Amino acid sequence: MAQLQMFRAQWMFELTPGVGSSHGETRPCRAGRSSMLKAAADTKGRQELAKEEKARELFLQAVEEEQN
Repeated sequence: MAQLQMFRAQWMFELTPGVGSSHGETRPCRAGRSSMLKAAADTKGRQELAKEEKARELFLQAVEEEQN
């Protein structure tokens, strides 16, 4: 039961917008501010898509397990 609660807490944390990996994405470099923001937005968008795909896979796996 504790594992399930830990899993749910981690899952909710990962789904919360703006929490987690946003700190390491905006390191200063020679690129202009707008290109840095665009790169960070692209990275964040890819991360969101990856999270959604992983959530979908886990959901489908859970459905299959329940059917068995």
